[in-house]
Amino acid sequence: MENVSNVFYVVYQEVLIMGPYFLLSVFIGALLKTYKIDRWLYSFLNRSKIVSIIIAAIAGEAAPMCSCGILPVFVTLLDMGAPLSASVSLLIASPIMSPDAFILTYGILGYKMAFITLFVAVFIGVIPGFVFFYL
Repeated sequence: MENVSNVFYVVYQEVLIMGPYFLLSVFIGALLKTYKIDRWLYSFLNRSKIVSIIIAAIAGEAAPMCSCGILPVFVTLLDMGAPLSASVSLLIASPIMSPDAFILTYGILGYKMAFITLFVAVFIGVIPGFVFFYL
């Protein structure tokens, strides 16, 4: 019974430490989901094809969508006429990192790891976009 109480105590302490980061990440995610991200993205993705790939990867990091949530946005962008390369870049980048994941990474692992993860996620999103662009 003592082990169970120790586990609950550790969980309680972690909730107190991570609680503000979690609430901030939920708040940011709710704000971003409130606005129609797909229409906003479409206006940016119809610019220069190479720049649109980079913008799509960055927008994918700012969008609080998982791999299931990004699929309808991806299909909608394609239906609206957005470039395939930029849409693929968004599709790949979005589930890797989101604002709530960034804030939680910042809270748990520190700012260096949070920014490294963010930059690597953008890089991972840009590469498939350029592959589709050149194919």
